[in-house]
Amino acid sequence: MKKVLLIALAGVISSFSFGQVSITVNGAAHSSGTSYTFASDTNKIDVNGLVENTTASPITVSVERVILSPVSSWVDDMCWATSSDGGLTGQCYNGIQASNPYLSPDSFVINPGDNGVFKGTIKPKDPDYGCSDYRYYFIQDGSIMLDSIDVTVCKTASAEELAPALSISVAPNPANSYFKVKTNDVTGATVQVVDVLGNVVLKETVMGSSKTINTESFRNGVYFVRVSADNQRPINRKVIVRH
Repeated sequence: MKKVLLIALAGVISSFSFGQVSITVNGAAHSSGTSYTFASDTNKIDVNGLVENTTASPITVSVERVILSPVSSWVDDMCWATSSDGGLTGQCYNGIQASNPYLSPDSFVINPGDNGVFKGTIKPKDPDYGCSDYRYYFIQDGSIMLDSIDVTVCKTASAEELAPALSISVAPNPANSYFKVKTNDVTGATVQVVDVLGNVVLKETVMGSSKTINTESFRNGVYFVRVSADNQRPINRKVIVRH
């Protein structure tokens, strides 16, 4: 299912253009490739973002939401507008979980120095516990991906059970012939690399505290690295391969 969804998304996104926007997530500067993990026992999760146009010309931007690992009973909403439109009033799309991927019906012109205003809301429901991955693409003119935000939400009976013991780093990024995934030596960690079409190009167990990924056979482009381990929050990173 994930592959089908991302192939559909690839029909919308035909090229990539990083660096034209600056994104703030929940009040902190967003670095491309950073993922955000939230624990929830009863409450909804809100992801708030500002998407600033850092170019000298207006850009027209829409938002595409993809659920990479759906949980059947969970519900999500999304809002998208510009700061010059007075915030999010009237541009919220509720109960969108049945459409995956979901493209915002509205595209907005963001003037130089102005911001797009974004909010993703995820509502885990009982009794379906587990983790679900969401990705929000910011798309210019219906085809150019400016950047994306990865969000993982985990629901357990007690949020305290999700102590983030797993930590990773991915470098160099951009990668030429290789990149190395380093963990904090969590036993049985698995690394998976997926291209933008949803194809799993590599899936291996991390032996020890690091794994070197040979990228010489990879095409130039964006890849998504996911590291998971038993009883840990999965961690997602974005890596660019550029030969």
